[in-house]
Amino acid sequence: MSDYAFCFRNVNKRHHGFLRDVSFALPTGTIMALVGPNGAGKTTAIRTLVEIADFDGGELTMFDRDVRENDTEVKERLSVVLDEIPYGDSYNAAQIGYILSGLYSSWDGERFQQYLQHFHLIPTQKIKEYSKGMTQKLQLACALSHDAKLLVLDEPLSNLDPASKEDIMNCIMQYMQPGDRSVLITTNTPADIESYVDCVTMLMSGSVVLTGERDRIMERHGLLHCSDEDASKIDKSYIVALRRNRYGSEVLVKNRADFIAQYPSLVPDPVTLDTLLIFYSLRDSEVTL
Repeated sequence: MSDYAFCFRNVNKRHHGFLRDVSFALPTGTIMALVGPNGAGKTTAIRTLVEIADFDGGELTMFDRDVRENDTEVKERLSVVLDEIPYGDSYNAAQIGYILSGLYSSWDGERFQQYLQHFHLIPTQKIKEYSKGMTQKLQLACALSHDAKLLVLDEPLSNLDPASKEDIMNCIMQYMQPGDRSVLITTNTPADIESYVDCVTMLMSGSVVLTGERDRIMERHGLLHCSDEDASKIDKSYIVALRRNRYGSEVLVKNRADFIAQYPSLVPDPVTLDTLLIFYSLRDSEVTL
């Protein structure tokens, strides 16, 4: 079994979306959040990974094989849920299940029916009658019904109510139980998935600014609330970004343990992924951790 479900190595893409020397990898058996603001390159990265879009330079492998080899065996091990449903809206779920049963040797029709029932999707109802949330649930039902080893989800929780979001994430956690499966989820609202993910990669303007284990990334950052005067005394090498309000300054600091040792009277609070996304979006230049 490969140590990584996929690896980007210095991948560049210049047209129809852009990526700049993108390098990150998804360890087998983990869930990664690919986060960033709108236009950061998340969907471009996913479309490049699943060969909807080509790239100009670098190396991109899936299960240790070059994605450009058009390997049928690799594609059998991949499931993708994009922001747009790939099926004609005149079809119904039962018809789509029949089509997919001919495409995937590991298709499990019984499991597909169970997901349709779980998501309250009527097999004979045409997709054009579905809400946006229903189409997302149908795509996930399809993705989870052929024993894929890599699940790639582009904004799977958008247009869903809180209960449905939790239900979707519980389904993904059940999918992960065998231990040899991996998930990549893109989102611009990290709070929805923060407690579920093992790893995080953050994109800004087509470049990776953070990648690694979620807990390690969170531990190395802190959000400091302080006076403007105290903020002005902080060594800039610790500062990711700063914003001011009428009560003083908020400073996202990196290398949190070193910072506290250097400034024992200034103790930063723990951060969330939302906080990291907001403050990295504010910074002027790439920060090296």
